[in-house]
Amino acid sequence: MITWKDVTYDRLLDAELMVFCWQNASKGKRHRTSVQRMNSEEEQNKLIEDLREETYTPKLCRKMTKWDKNAKKMREISCPDFRDQMVHWALVTIMKPYLEKTFIQHNVANIPNRGLGYGNKLIRYWSQQRGTKYVLKMDVKKYYPSISIPILIDKLKKKIRDARIISLIERILYLESPNGIGLTLGSYLNLWLALFYLDELDHIIKEKFKIKFYLRYVDDMLVLTKTKKQAQKILIFIEEYLPTLNLHIKTEGKGKVKIYKWTNRNFIDMLGMKTYRSKQILRKNIYLNIRRKVQSINKRVTPHNARGVLSYKGLVQHSSCVLFYNEMLNKIASYNLKEIAHESKCS
Repeated sequence: MITWKDVTYDRLLDAELMVFCWQNASKGKRHRTSVQRMNSEEEQNKLIEDLREETYTPKLCRKMTKWDKNAKKMREISCPDFRDQMVHWALVTIMKPYLEKTFIQHNVANIPNRGLGYGNKLIRYWSQQRGTKYVLKMDVKKYYPSISIPILIDKLKKKIRDARIISLIERILYLESPNGIGLTLGSYLNLWLALFYLDELDHIIKEKFKIKFYLRYVDDMLVLTKTKKQAQKILIFIEEYLPTLNLHIKTEGKGKVKIYKWTNRNFIDMLGMKTYRSKQILRKNIYLNIRRKVQSINKRVTPHNARGVLSYKGLVQHSSCVLFYNEMLNKIASYNLKEIAHESKCS
């Protein structure tokens, strides 16, 4: 068992690390009083001292509901106190190099150079490959709310030998979920832990079943096989494996598990795209959301909508929507959106 030797508690006590965490956690919100307060050397030293003495106590997150336009449903988002966000960033920063190494290459969420664009490029490439005749597409039912904290902690203990790191993560997670079930949305730490939770399953599918065409985006999984029998065999294994993690495959409604033949007329609906054998286009609701964002530039240019348009640029770039992509490029150039977004980040 390979352990993460450099993930030690003492590394959290580095003043330079705290400066780095403030710079990253504060992007887009440096005008806030709580963020500005933590930019002082005095406040950062207090936080380091609390960590050193193990008297650091996280605060309960502020809860808010937000409409997810893509999923078309309300989501409950947790907003950690900014001081806690810096601790989350510190933990992820020391674990990140090891997490990136342990993740399979086709785990495509929030990993540098392995985001939505990379995932869509992969699926588009696979559409022209042999051995991708059948599609097994599935989502995990209520993934974040179902994650077992004790199981997650046991997985971390196999990797991290420093008990103080484990204890700190436990304090953070159990504060929001005293019953030990569920991670909250909105935490930078929870995002990486959610990716790690299914990492063992990823390796089993790739290594035990020798599946070349497998991709995961948090709780969305895609398996491409040569035969329907092979897809069914993998599905049976996953259905038996997930309950050991307190998880279950979605069997009803939008995103329910499917096995079907990938013909010229069928498509894979994943990562905001519909990928046919011959083309890859934006999902209709995604396209309409992006178009509205682009059109909002005509009324008023703000750092917020400038960043919004730029964030969608990569997604459109990897689609077959060439005319719409050129329209976006013209808008970005005409209104100097890159400069506006960059200035807001630096302020």
